[in-house]
Amino acid sequence: MNVPRKAIFRILQVSCVVLIIIGLISILIFSSDNNPTNITDSSFFSFKINTSINTESILEVNPNETALYLNYFDTYPCPYYSDRADLIAPEINRLAQMMRAFGMKIIFHTLTEKPSEITANIQTPETELNLEKTSPNLQDKCLYTDFDKTPAPSNGSIHHDIMFSSKSDYFVKDHNDGVKLAHQLGIKYLIVGGMRCNYWLLPFFRNLKLNNIQPIYIYDLSDVAYFREAQVKQLDTHTKALIHFWTIIVNEFKMAVNHFALIDRASNRNPPVIKFDGNLQAYYFMEFYNYREL
Repeated sequence: MNVPRKAIFRILQVSCVVLIIIGLISILIFSSDNNPTNITDSSFFSFKINTSINTESILEVNPNETALYLNYFDTYPCPYYSDRADLIAPEINRLAQMMRAFGMKIIFHTLTEKPSEITANIQTPETELNLEKTSPNLQDKCLYTDFDKTPAPSNGSIHHDIMFSSKSDYFVKDHNDGVKLAHQLGIKYLIVGGMRCNYWLLPFFRNLKLNNIQPIYIYDLSDVAYFREAQVKQLDTHTKALIHFWTIIVNEFKMAVNHFALIDRASNRNPPVIKFDGNLQAYYFMEFYNYREL
């Protein structure tokens, strides 16, 4: 039986189209597997966490189900690292601003009146964020507009330059209210920083877990322990205590994160963006445990 030439030609045309479609689909699949999702995609936020003292993994969260919890009004400067204490406020500002840029909620535990009720709005911050250096891939600069500045509290706090939004941020008077608010907001991951003596942290985290909220401890933000090259051989008892506490937290709650990992979110062990204070020792949690002589 002879097949007409037109039929053969038509079959070849259809076959070519099918092959082209298959090829395009393969290219798209390959590209999606090898190219990271654009950082401007607000449907997810991923960062490195520590699931044990020597294990890291990538955690991907929904920004709408993630919040940053900051306790700052009752924080005091560490006497061993008083020269670094004033860096806490800029770090909190950098972190909170980037979280807002991704649509995450910020919850402040103030222990006092809502700061926006006792201080005036400012137009230009005294502390610049320098996001171009700390987060060069961040598209939304989330500049200070309609932001307030906390007053210098009389209780010895060093956080005199914490920036917050009186429009979008939340405020709670104690940690129980923080748990209730996080639950009401549908939060699944609560990233917690700004500790004072850490004595309240364990019951607070256990309360979160009881309410199906995973706490993630920021272990270098408020502890103010920075492993600079000059300090590596002179680690004091305060640092040893902090490492012991970090171990307890990560063993029980399985998630801890360095604030540098949140701010820079570098994709390799030697990120091209040097940390704003030049510190490389404190970048990843597991590196603290390289000093076994402790």
